[in-house]
Amino acid sequence: MNPQASELAGALYGSIFQRTVPVSSPAAAEMTKLLENIYRCVNIALVNELKLLCLRMGLDIWEVIEAASTKPFGFHPFYPGPGLGGHCIPWTRSISRGRLRNGISALASSNWAGEINTNMPYHVLASIGKRAERS
Repeated sequence: MNPQASELAGALYGSIFQRTVPVSSPAAAEMTKLLENIYRCVNIALVNELKLLCLRMGLDIWEVIEAASTKPFGFHPFYPGPGLGGHCIPWTRSISRGRLRNGISALASSNWAGEINTNMPYHVLASIGKRAERS
């Protein structure tokens, strides 16, 4: 909340992490964390949705991701999974669902991403059930 607190926090985190990045305020730090979480959430949802599409089309999502990863600019691979992990993603989604203190409404992309990722565990369970029936 002041330069001395920032310096103390920097010293603490600097003893744990190789790099710390001071910002101008706690609000800027929180918005930075929101940006990072929403970025991951949206990109994981995108690849989860593409996996479902690839399944319907008989395509291999891993081949598609590997080929896309050869692009030398602006692409970072994300991989499909059974849902979204991490303790801070639900917190980020709960903030983005409501309104921020300044009355800014939630980002539509984070709401879409949350719906996709929330439904992935059901898809995984259904897939496991179908495989068990075939055995």
